[in-house]
Amino acid sequence: MIRAAIFDLDGTLADTMDALREGMNMALEHYGCEKKSREELLECINYGSREFVSRAFPEDFPPEKIDEALIYYKARYAEVWQKTEEPYPGIRELLDKLKALGFKLGVVTNKMNEITVPLVEKMFGKGYFDAIIGQGPYEPKPDPASTRAVMEAFGVAEDETVFIGDSHIDMQTAKNSGLMAVGVAWGYRPESVLWDEGADAVAHDADELFEILTAEEP
Repeated sequence: MIRAAIFDLDGTLADTMDALREGMNMALEHYGCEKKSREELLECINYGSREFVSRAFPEDFPPEKIDEALIYYKARYAEVWQKTEEPYPGIRELLDKLKALGFKLGVVTNKMNEITVPLVEKMFGKGYFDAIIGQGPYEPKPDPASTRAVMEAFGVAEDETVFIGDSHIDMQTAKNSGLMAVGVAWGYRPESVLWDEGADAVAHDADELFEILTAEEP
């Protein structure tokens, strides 16, 4: 029986791409590089902030300046992340129902921790989630360390926990953590990617996700 649900953030709980794109394009413009479209930047995400910068900047950008560009990007994104105001449709209602059933709820994301916590609290309220971990304290996903830290804090076993996300990285994280992997089809990656990376189930809306998480034999 599932007692805990750990969620990815970007593309799973909320569409954060407009703010991410604004922050990255300010950084690209600052360094004289061409701005990127939403679609182009979608190919760069999921791997953590440093990789986001490295992949978004041109191939001929001096590698020794990536860390400097990362600092600049983080500062610019810190100015605009508040523009992500609402979760995806149905997500709040889904989470409320899970909480009413006694589920422990966590967030594990490769978004920087100093923005992850206030962003989640802005959308859902302080203390709504039982645990929130962004990039910083542990190695980025798909390393299982952050997920296992949440499980330990919750006091739950592998067969009582499910990991939910929209990307190949999330499916890999679930498998690396020994958990049921549930993909969401409304995020940033095609559904086929989720199945290819070993998803045990894929939800197409919040109602279907609730059914998957509360099935007697998931």
